[in-house]
Amino acid sequence: MIHQLNEKFNEEILALQETLVDIYMEESNNKDSLASYARQVAGFLGDMFSLESEINEAYFTDKTFDQLLDLNHKYYEDIAGDNYLQSYANPDVTTEMFGKRIGQVLATIYFRVRGSVAFAFEGRQFSIMWVGSLFVGAYELMKPYRDKLKDNEEVGIKLTNLLKEEARNNRVEKMELGIYRRFNPTFNVYSSIASLPYDRRNIFRYGMYISDNEIKLLDYFESLADEKLQRIADTYTEAFIRGFKRNNVSLEGKKTVNVGYQIGFEPIIKKAYENLKKEGLLPLVYYEIGGSPRPRIINTKPSPQMEYDHKFDDGLYNDQALCDEGVAITDQAYTKHQKFLKQFAGPAIMEVFGEKPFEPISKDTSVKYSKELTEIIKGFTNSRQEILNRFLPRSAYSFVLISFPTPAIGDQFSEIFDATIEVNTLDESKYMDIQAKIIEALDKGIGAHITGRNGNKTDLFVAFNQDFDKQKQTNFVNCTADVNVPVGEVFTSPKLEATKGKLHVSEVFLHGLNYKELEIDFEEGMMASYSCKNFNDEEKNLEYIRENLTHPYDSLPLGEFAIGTNTTAYAMAKKYKIDDIIPILIGEKMGPHFAVGDTCFAWSEEVEVFNPDGREIVGKENSKTKLRHDDPSQAYTYCHTDITIPYKELGHIIVKVPNGEDIEIIRDGRFVLAGTEALNEPLKDIEV
Repeated sequence: MIHQLNEKFNEEILALQETLVDIYMEESNNKDSLASYARQVAGFLGDMFSLESEINEAYFTDKTFDQLLDLNHKYYEDIAGDNYLQSYANPDVTTEMFGKRIGQVLATIYFRVRGSVAFAFEGRQFSIMWVGSLFVGAYELMKPYRDKLKDNEEVGIKLTNLLKEEARNNRVEKMELGIYRRFNPTFNVYSSIASLPYDRRNIFRYGMYISDNEIKLLDYFESLADEKLQRIADTYTEAFIRGFKRNNVSLEGKKTVNVGYQIGFEPIIKKAYENLKKEGLLPLVYYEIGGSPRPRIINTKPSPQMEYDHKFDDGLYNDQALCDEGVAITDQAYTKHQKFLKQFAGPAIMEVFGEKPFEPISKDTSVKYSKELTEIIKGFTNSRQEILNRFLPRSAYSFVLISFPTPAIGDQFSEIFDATIEVNTLDESKYMDIQAKIIEALDKGIGAHITGRNGNKTDLFVAFNQDFDKQKQTNFVNCTADVNVPVGEVFTSPKLEATKGKLHVSEVFLHGLNYKELEIDFEEGMMASYSCKNFNDEEKNLEYIRENLTHPYDSLPLGEFAIGTNTTAYAMAKKYKIDDIIPILIGEKMGPHFAVGDTCFAWSEEVEVFNPDGREIVGKENSKTKLRHDDPSQAYTYCHTDITIPYKELGHIIVKVPNGEDIEIIRDGRFVLAGTEALNEPLKDIEV
């Protein structure tokens, strides 16, 4: 597809290259703000066209590792580290130069232009041309006003309209390109890298920013025995395959699996490919230029603040008409390419942790959504997800999530990595039996009362569904190490009605962001109010939660209640003092956790799922998700964020039984339910 689009737009590509040279030369003698911006953008785009033409096999094999590293850092020089403070991608810089509205548009354009590094490595001349044409259009609009650009409302309106026009241009091709990159195995720009004979220089084939973190990973994996690499790969892929059995999903007809991993993990991924190949599965590997939570290739970001600054850039121009067009084009594109979606077996994601929690700066210069647009985006998200679920229902594929540390975690990296392997490969049968005892107690109750201690203000009652046959059915999932590694939790979808109270954690790391003193009050299972203490300004704290935790909603339901049982993981976090950077994938197993948003069974409530003891799991929905039968747009939020109370902050978990004989599961951070005492062993030397 990439070759065809390059051919289709060949004349426009050549014409744009000439125009960029003309702009650069024309502005070389000018000294004003427009000239400075134009030279930077035109020069960068010209460099990306040149880079694209240079990339071939010899580009990687004729250079040393250090030469390739120098080139890699050159591509990201103006946004890496403190350089971002002066970059034209930074809205603080462009709004100071041109005023708020024009500055926001120009920062948006340059942010998109910076994605041309990836376009070059993927051979997408047409994509460089598309974003380059947007820049040229903006430049031509501003030229007549160059002496009176700052805060020029007329120019700002014209530039905003230009962004809207660009959003409509080539929209069908852009949508189909996205499907091609995500689901078509013939797109192998990235999936082929781990298949190559091992060479340290291969990490530069992604075109993504390479830091010491990625290089130290290579050093580490080069030092490991082949057997250890195979063990890690086996844990990863076997959990994925087990998920098909757990979720009662057939592998028949499945041909592809989305593989997501950290650059530097190629020695493991290479072995994982071989494991998947034995199952008849080909890898799909891609990443989104603008960033995405998952699935994708992971690397150390040259500037996390940059991506945070540009989260809502479409707020400059997006509207109901554009969203309606987007829904129609999405439907057409998925219909056209549905063959590849039917072959999709699911995502297999190897996540990482170790970097210090990112604490973003909330800027007045960044684009924000209006309340009206927030509602429009909410409707667009629902409609688009309904289309995806029609062609790729959750009941049609499996997944796996597993996590490992990176060298960014510090000097004890290798020890922590070994400890994480232990956590990820614990004896499932042991936990299965213990968790069955916890489920037996929970199924006797109408709900659970959870309280905090040591300064934690949690005082929450979570209600359970009651309408089920306790001999043949259960509310709770006995979660072992399939799909969601490591082992160690029981969970259900709470009954929203009667669920009420306060959830509080002193500090938590969610979706790459840090929250301090996060408090959420629930009424009827819905978030009634919330707060945190990241900023001195209370309104900024509320905005931070709304933009990053609940967006695009003001309130979310309590979609999951779980009790984590992996005390080995908790002990590891305490021993190495990494509580603040443990990913939620492991952190959710380290205590009770509460997910705001959808249940774990969104869009798959009708699929029959059973625990190892043969009992069917019926705690899969709530009064909100039941709306899917009449109005799916009201049933789901497409959010699911787990928030864990660590054992040190946990007072008790008490099952409230109708006859008044309450059952304690945890008291003062220790398991006290009969048959669960073994879970306290890893905690014997840990302050809880």
